[in-house]
Amino acid sequence: MTTEEVILDSAQTNAEVIAQESEAIVTEMHEDIEESTENYNHFQKADFLKLIKGLAESPNFKKTGGILREIKPLFDDLINNEKEIALQSFVGDGGEKDNFEYKEDKETKEFYQIYGKIQKQRYQQIADLEKQKDSNLEAKLAILDKIRTIVLGDETKDSLGEVRKLQKEFKNVGAVPPAKSHEIWDNYRALCDQFDNKQGLYNELRELDRRKNLEQKILLCEKAELLINAENIRKAVKDLNELHEEFKHVGPAPKDEQENIWNRFKLASDKIYDKKRDLQKGEDSEKAQNLAKKDALYEKILPYISFKSQKITEWNDKTKELLDIQKEWDAIRFIPREAIKESSRKFWVSFKAFFANKNAFIQVLDAERDANLTKKIALCEQAETLAKSEESTKNEIADKLKGLQRQWKEIGAVPQKQQQSIYDRFKTACDSYFEKVRGQFNDQEKIYEDNLKLKKDLCEKVSAYTGVEGDNHEEKLQEFIKEWRSIGFVPRKHKDSIQEKFDKILSDAVLKLPVSDEEKEKIQIAVELSTFGESATSQKRVQERSSTLRRKIQKIETDIDTLRNNMGFLAKSNKADKLRTEVQKQIDEADAKLTALKRQIKLYQSLESKK
Repeated sequence: MTTEEVILDSAQTNAEVIAQESEAIVTEMHEDIEESTENYNHFQKADFLKLIKGLAESPNFKKTGGILREIKPLFDDLINNEKEIALQSFVGDGGEKDNFEYKEDKETKEFYQIYGKIQKQRYQQIADLEKQKDSNLEAKLAILDKIRTIVLGDETKDSLGEVRKLQKEFKNVGAVPPAKSHEIWDNYRALCDQFDNKQGLYNELRELDRRKNLEQKILLCEKAELLINAENIRKAVKDLNELHEEFKHVGPAPKDEQENIWNRFKLASDKIYDKKRDLQKGEDSEKAQNLAKKDALYEKILPYISFKSQKITEWNDKTKELLDIQKEWDAIRFIPREAIKESSRKFWVSFKAFFANKNAFIQVLDAERDANLTKKIALCEQAETLAKSEESTKNEIADKLKGLQRQWKEIGAVPQKQQQSIYDRFKTACDSYFEKVRGQFNDQEKIYEDNLKLKKDLCEKVSAYTGVEGDNHEEKLQEFIKEWRSIGFVPRKHKDSIQEKFDKILSDAVLKLPVSDEEKEKIQIAVELSTFGESATSQKRVQERSSTLRRKIQKIETDIDTLRNNMGFLAKSNKADKLRTEVQKQIDEADAKLTALKRQIKLYQSLESKK
C-alpha cells in the first residue's frame, strides 16, 4: 500500500471515530424517544399472554423491558379486579372473608411465569453487558496508551499505518461504563486531534468525508419531514426513532452546516412529537371523563351502606343492584394513574361496607335458624316416642301427632344443610304411625277400589258426551261434577291421577260443545271453578289461577310495548318496511292473545263473585 493510500484510509477512520462524539450527544438527547406504539389499554388476559410470549423470543431486551414496564401494571389491575369480584361473590354467597382463597387460572400463572423468566434473562444480560463494558474500558485504555506513545514519539514511516490500525481497533471495541464514556472519548479525540495536527495533509480529505455525511443527513431530514403528515402518529414516532438512530451513526457534517442540518432534523422531530403530545392530551381527556363516571358510581353506592332489612330477599335484591353497579364500574377501564388508588379505595370501601352489614344480618339469621333446628329436633323426638307408644288410644296418639305437625309448621326455617334431613326424620316418625294404622283398614281400601271403578266409569260417560244444540250444556256438565263429588274416596296412589284424568275429560268435553268459542270459554271457567269445590284450598287455587292470567297479561303487554318501541327506531327503507310489517304482525298476534286473556280473567272474576 502506498503512503498516499495509508494517509487516506487513516484520515477516513479517524473521521468516523471522532464523529461518534456527535452520536453520543444525539443518543443523550433522544434516549427516551423509543417507546411502544401499541395501545394496551383494552387488552384482555389472552392478549397480554400472547404478547408476553412474543417478548420472550425477542433478543432486544431494552425494548422488551420498556414494554414489560407498561403492560405489567395493566395486567396486575385485571387480576386484582378479578380477585375483588371473586371475593365479593364468595362473601355474597355467605362465605367468610378470612376463608377466601383466590386461585389463579392457567393464563394468569403462565403470564407471571413467562414474566419472571424474561426478567431473569434481562438481569443476566444486563450483568453480562456491564461486565463486558468493564472489559471494553480496559481494552480502550490500552489502545489509548499505544496511540499516545505514537503521538508523543518521533514520527516514522510506519506511524500512519499503526495509528490507522489502532483507530479501527478502538472503533470495534464495544461500549464502556457510562461514567467513563465521556472521559474516554475526550482523551481519544484529543489524541486524534494532536495526530491530525501533525498530519495536516488530511484536512482536505476530512472535509470531503463531512460533505458525504451532509448528503446522508439531508436524506434523513427529508424522510423525517414526510412523517409529519402521517395518519398513524404512533407509527410515525417509531419510524422517527429509527431515523434518529441512523442520524446519530452518520459522521459529522461540515462545521458551517452542522448546526443547520441538526436544526432541520430537530424541527421535523419536534412537529411529530407535538402531534404525539396532542394525542396524549386526548387520551388524558378520556381518562378524566372516565374518572367522573366512576365518581358518580361511587356516589350511587353510598346509600347502600345504610341499608337495613329483616328479610333476606330484600338483602338479595340490593345485592343484585350493587353487583350491577359494580359491572358498570368494571366496564370503565382507564382513569388518570394518579387517581387509581384513591378512586378504587373509596368505591371498594363502600362496596365492602354493604356486604359487612349483610354478613352481620346473616349471622343473626343463622342463629335464629339454629334455634329453630333445636326446636324441630325436639318435635322429632316426641313424634318418634308417640309412634312407638302403646299406652294411649289410637285417636289420642293421632291427635297428638297432628298437634306436633301444626307446631312444626309454625317454626321458622332451619339451616339449609339440615333442612331436608330434619324434615325427613319428622315425616318418617309420623308416617310410620299412620301407615301402621292405615294397614288396619283393609276393608276400607276395598271401598276405595270400588269408588275408583265408579269414577273411571263416569270418566267414560263424560268422554262420550258431545251435547245437543239447545241443551243447557253448563248444567249438564255441573251434574257430572256433582255425581263425581258424590263418589267417595279412592286409593291414595290413584287420587291425583284420576282427578287429573277427570279434569282433562271435562275440558275436552267443553271444546266439543256445539257453541261459540266465547261461550265455550265461559263454560270452561265455570267448570273449573266447580272442580275447585268448597275445600279450604279452593280459594288458593282461584287466586293462583287469577295470578297466572295476570302474569300472562303483564308479559304480553310488556312484549307489545317493546315491539312498538323497536318500530320507532326503524329507518325508512325497503328492508326496514319489511321488518316493520313483520313486527306489526307480531303486535297484532299479541293483541289478540291479550284480548282473549283479559276476557278470560273478567269471566273468571264474574263467575267467582256469583259462586
